[in-house]
Amino acid sequence: MVSEKRKRSSSMDYSDMSTADLIDRIGTEQVVLIVGKEQEHVTVDKALLCNSILFFNKAFTGQFKEAKTNTINLPEEEPEVVKTFVLWLYRDPFSAGFLKRSEIDDGTILNLFALAEKWTVDPLMNAAFEALKARENQKVDNRACREQWYMTQGSKIRFVPVIKYVKQLGSGSAVDVDSIPVDEPEFLKDALVCRLRMTNYLCLPWKMDDFLSTFPS
Repeated sequence: MVSEKRKRSSSMDYSDMSTADLIDRIGTEQVVLIVGKEQEHVTVDKALLCNSILFFNKAFTGQFKEAKTNTINLPEEEPEVVKTFVLWLYRDPFSAGFLKRSEIDDGTILNLFALAEKWTVDPLMNAAFEALKARENQKVDNRACREQWYMTQGSKIRFVPVIKYVKQLGSGSAVDVDSIPVDEPEFLKDALVCRLRMTNYLCLPWKMDDFLSTFPS
């Protein structure tokens, strides 16, 4: 039998909860995110998650099966990215903070941005973007640029690795001809779009956010 406390919890709307009520609920109930093809389990505080992310508030309240089981399947997501999201949620929801640390690679941050875009988590999108901006002049292997672009299809953030790729090709350094993806016309199309928009970009102060704002989503 489902307890009265569980019934109240499953029908509770966490999105507009007052700070006092949220503090009272923190730590009282957990939910499990079942992530990726391997179905890795990631446990998160229910009140914190639902108060922060409308997607989960809708999933874990009302009459949905997720509200009854306190579990949700996320088969398309990467466990490392989701766990980094949870770490951000617990530790750093209002700044770039730990995302700027060097041990978190660009690919994870790019995927984190795409995940935040998908779940409409503006603070995380901002934090991930600030972390990427802090690394914008770091050299990246051209093959890695292509892989990062591929991982972030459907998101405007895919232009970040393309921009790095284009900048590196125009930096005067030796070009690795084998890394030019002639078999990936969509990548080359994005690269051409970036290059055409970056008139005199080598001579101007680099502002990634201003440049990206000119692209459609």
